[in-house]
Amino acid sequence: MASDSFEDGIPSHWKLKGRGKLSISDFQAKLGNKSLRWDWKGGDIITISNKLGDIKRRSGGMAGTGKAAFGIWIYNYKATRSNLTFEFKNNKSYQHGASFKFPLNFDKWQCGFVQYRARKSLFSKKVPYDCDTINIKAPAFGSGTLLLDLVVYNGGLDERINFVPLSTPW
Repeated sequence: MASDSFEDGIPSHWKLKGRGKLSISDFQAKLGNKSLRWDWKGGDIITISNKLGDIKRRSGGMAGTGKAAFGIWIYNYKATRSNLTFEFKNNKSYQHGASFKFPLNFDKWQCGFVQYRARKSLFSKKVPYDCDTINIKAPAFGSGTLLLDLVVYNGGLDERINFVPLSTPW
């Protein structure tokens, strides 16, 4: 299972475009003692250059219902009505990739687990099989601070489960 934790610093395949800042935090973590702190500004984009592996695979556990999925934990200091947008694409393609919204209407930790090939997908369209780039887009306006941890690129998840925080107002 390919994943990133931030115990050894910011991985070289994580890059930030924009006016925000990435750093390592020991305030909160989901795996180990450190997480990635993102002091974001409107329009910032984190680009992760990492192949996902076989996104069509099924795992043998969970009574054969496991499918390849993306997972992430996010700590939000202050709930807002904004969203992060996660876009999955092939960097050589000029087309927009498959995306999903991750509402920031929570504080503390929240997780998101999204299958690449679910019956009721949370993605806007199919994730390309040759996906090698994930863009995490900050809200267009404003600023804030998030912690990211335990980013799983191709974990097995029961096909009956897809989860991101509720998008309804609190």
